Amino acid sequence: MDISGTWIGSFNAKNVVAVSVQFYDCVCTSKKDNIIYGGNILFQCVFTMKLMKLFLTLSGSYRRLQGEKGLWHQVLTDSSSYEEASCTAMFTYAFSKGVKNGWYGEEAFLYREAAEKGFKGLTEYCIDKDGSVYGVCKGSGFSFTKEYYRDELFWVVNDNHGIGIVLLAGNELLDLENNR
Repeated sequence: MDISGTWIGSFNAKNVVAVSVQFYDCVCTSKKDNIIYGGNILFQCVFTMKLMKLFLTLSGSYRRLQGEKGLWHQVLTDSSSYEEASCTAMFTYAFSKGVKNGWYGEEAFLYREAAEKGFKGLTEYCIDKDGSVYGVCKGSGFSFTKEYYRDELFWVVNDNHGIGIVLLAGNELLDLENNR
């Protein structure tokens, strides 16, 4: 499945990215804990492989949607929507984890570049000298139209949906750099 397909226009970036971050957490949990799912190692391996395939597919599609400034848009496939800080931080976080864990293979450099470009975009366009985070979509309901996410959900400053993931993204990228 290619995330850049037509169905994604119905979802804002933060909702889609949150799912990806959860996939990451599931993959890590299933790799580390062989007691999961009643200790069925075969099921765990199949589950992990499927999650990993989905994570890599989503990662490739998300990477291609990154904007020139390093940020991703509120509606991923609509460049007329505003550039959103928390989804950019979530992609930066996930890409950094994927590179650090060796999941991207020979393409790791592409994801490292995207993560670095994403965090540079955050620091240049979304975080001011006092540490305030701009461009985080306020909390939302659910809609089937991209117009709702583009035109009715505006960004706010220091929204609690964004500050934590920006810190996590910076930490993961720093950890990646320190383990080069």
